[in-house]
Amino acid sequence: MSGNSRDNQGPTRLPPASETYPKAFALLNKMTDQLHLWIDFAKVPVLSTALGFVQVALAVRSWNIFRSIKVLLETSHWEDALILTRSLFELLLNTEEVHREKLAAEEKARRFLLYNELQRYHEARADRQYMIDTGRLAKGDDILRRLDSAAENLFAIFRRKNRKGQPHWMAYWCGKNVYELAQQSRNPIRVGQYRVLYSYASSFAHSSPQSVMSTHAQGKDWEEIEKAWAATEEQQTQAALSYSVVFLLETLFYVGAVFPDYNALWCFEVLADLYRLFGLKPPPMPPEVETAFNQWIKSRNSTNSQPRQPHD
Repeated sequence: MSGNSRDNQGPTRLPPASETYPKAFALLNKMTDQLHLWIDFAKVPVLSTALGFVQVALAVRSWNIFRSIKVLLETSHWEDALILTRSLFELLLNTEEVHREKLAAEEKARRFLLYNELQRYHEARADRQYMIDTGRLAKGDDILRRLDSAAENLFAIFRRKNRKGQPHWMAYWCGKNVYELAQQSRNPIRVGQYRVLYSYASSFAHSSPQSVMSTHAQGKDWEEIEKAWAATEEQQTQAALSYSVVFLLETLFYVGAVFPDYNALWCFEVLADLYRLFGLKPPPMPPEVETAFNQWIKSRNSTNSQPRQPHD
């Protein structure tokens, strides 16, 4: 919506979402202040396992995505915030998959790290191929052949054959796509979240007609157009805000304990604040989250630890 002031010919400028929804953004500010202390200033112990390394990486990645979502929402860019909320949902599902079986978590973390190296190979190969396609390297370049040969040996566990017997690389580190991960989650609302949020946000990630036209409300006059746009902004801003908070905190229920000052109880209190803010009934706690929370409570009972407060 453009324009600086209302007149008979044009629109008024709508205020940014941070001004329109001060209570919601006060909650986001409370979260970012606290998590900034927990994560950005954390003295993480030396990691001796693949699982610990992956847990730190998952926590930092989820935290960085959330901060980007907050910046976009503050300036009413809910469309792009939804794309990142979709990414945060995928990260949560991958976190659940790594931790699905306690005894297999270390092995899954190793597989997760190995697939990262496979993706780096794909990137290096694509860069090399682009140099050849653009004439910057000779077509007889031997590096590609050596890269392919090394990859087939190093990443054999991710190599498959299709129905015609042709070899190909697995598209997912765990062999499951997003919908399959949602289906297999122990949280019964994951499939619903996939259908309501992920599918919708995917249209924005892929620049579909729906995403392109999302900011063009229709009406017989500017007042009607602004009313329609304000209603859309409110609905979508609340969706991106609430889902991103839930996805981040649920991810931290699995991996937050790697940070010494992490406090799971504080996270539950923030979730309660969120549901009260929007007048929602909290969903049932997933069994894995309940187990992680109880373990955290047990480990902290002896020290009576409290979350550090943000600096003034």
